[in-house]
Amino acid sequence: MGVFDQAGREAVITNHSGQEFALDVFGKTVKGHFQEEFERRVNLPSGLPVDLAEERSYFDPAQKEWVRIRKRIDSQRDLVADLLDEFYIDERASAPGLRPTYDTNLSLYPLKTDAKHFHLNGPRPESLKLMHDTLTEEVAGKTQILNGPTDGDGNGALVKYTVGRQHEESVYYDTSTKELERARIAVRVKTWRPFTSSGEVSTQITGRSVFLKVTQPSNGLFTSRLEYMVPLDPSTSKEQLDIIIAKLVEKIRGNPIEEKVYPSIMVSNIRYGMDVVWRTGLKIENQIVGAAKFTRNISEYQKIGFLTVDRFASSARGKETPFVAQLEFELLPEFRNIYEMNPEKFAKFFDLIEKRYGAQVDTTPKYIQGNRLLGQ
Repeated sequence: MGVFDQAGREAVITNHSGQEFALDVFGKTVKGHFQEEFERRVNLPSGLPVDLAEERSYFDPAQKEWVRIRKRIDSQRDLVADLLDEFYIDERASAPGLRPTYDTNLSLYPLKTDAKHFHLNGPRPESLKLMHDTLTEEVAGKTQILNGPTDGDGNGALVKYTVGRQHEESVYYDTSTKELERARIAVRVKTWRPFTSSGEVSTQITGRSVFLKVTQPSNGLFTSRLEYMVPLDPSTSKEQLDIIIAKLVEKIRGNPIEEKVYPSIMVSNIRYGMDVVWRTGLKIENQIVGAAKFTRNISEYQKIGFLTVDRFASSARGKETPFVAQLEFELLPEFRNIYEMNPEKFAKFFDLIEKRYGAQVDTTPKYIQGNRLLGQ
């Protein structure tokens, strides 16, 4: 089945990813993957906790009256739950007052199974299993409802969402004169670790990769970056890693870099992930939104990207920054035409989310934000 917009136009799916390349490292062929990322990053300027700007109302059955509250987001998990409470629309939206009904085909969506990763459209390919892993967990949210069951304090029905969670540690490389940063090139070695059952970061490494990213000019609501990724084998030595980094930089620049490249800053990030889907029609009671006919079932949808909720800090030379809270929307390359055909839909969706949390667009890569906070 194709992917359609509200006017019934079918999007032409163009695959901008999946290209492979090879590097010669000490006579051994090392394969990598290339794609063009399409992403939108926004920061919560005041971090967490954050008081929501708008007041919300719920009906208290005991008092038989409406109560107005101003919700407070205390933690990263609270933010994840609130995002899904507000912007995940399914068949339960047929109950009046359950969730606001947004006139948009876009919706957030929790993960379905442990076998799926929010970063990928479908099961993880065998070639990417070394790249990273994720553990899913349930995040409890409270959905505001009218005349429905509550959790005892009138705040709404308790629901649980399955989302991805992983710990990422990225070491960025540059010259002493920041030659790569000036060229809008970011080189990092990223390591993934799962969480233990007690919620601590495990010592086990589930994946390690080298990334080289080149920032391109902004394209409307999104920033484009060329991404070159090389999964690292557990046995990769420091000498092999240095060669991989040098050859990646030479591949982009067309000539080798003259100055020595060394680790300059580390970014530690706790990342939650969920899907972003495109719905061909949304049905609520006797209303019809979109082109689909009335039904009580979940409207047909297609995963077109994902949203991550990040909480990261940077460190270098014995100094560490405060934590920064960031939302990152990434559109999967093969669905870019959906955005190009419906930019106003994406603009409205982003506006709703960003206004709710007072978030502001910040296209600056994480490590550069860290450098600025560290004064280097």
